[in-house]
Amino acid sequence: MRPLGPVCGGINLEYYFSRVDNYKLGAGTKLPHNVTGLIGVTNSSDGDLRSGLPWQMIEVHDPVRLLIIVEHLPEVVLKTIKNDQAMYEWFINEWVHLSVINPETHELFYFKEGAFLPYKPLAREIHSFKDIHTLLEEAKEMETNHIVHATQENLPVYIYHN
Repeated sequence: MRPLGPVCGGINLEYYFSRVDNYKLGAGTKLPHNVTGLIGVTNSSDGDLRSGLPWQMIEVHDPVRLLIIVEHLPEVVLKTIKNDQAMYEWFINEWVHLSVINPETHELFYFKEGAFLPYKPLAREIHSFKDIHTLLEEAKEMETNHIVHATQENLPVYIYHN
């Protein structure tokens, strides 16, 4: 688990910050980019170093924090992450979220404030669909009626039935 925080978390945060404020933390559009010293880019004749990601790489990504799910005993995972302070900081500071599935009980736990707490789902029921086209048409209709912003938000989890 040692490389998960710095490697996966670092990549995720680069996408996150570039999407949250692409002008200041990203690299803007990649059309006028000049690679500078292999550490970033500049926009055409503009001398400001832009070290984030260009808009074309992040426009399809939602700015959310990375969630890592581990199947193991919560007490073992807690001991493992506490043994490496650099790794632990990624989780305790919530830059990367961590969940554990207990392989014996199949319970799900979420790491919060230094402990694994039982996870309580917001919804008890998962809806199903048989035809993806109908599902997408319904989502588009909901967006048209201003119920949701289906083109800018993720759809809920569904189960597909043949």
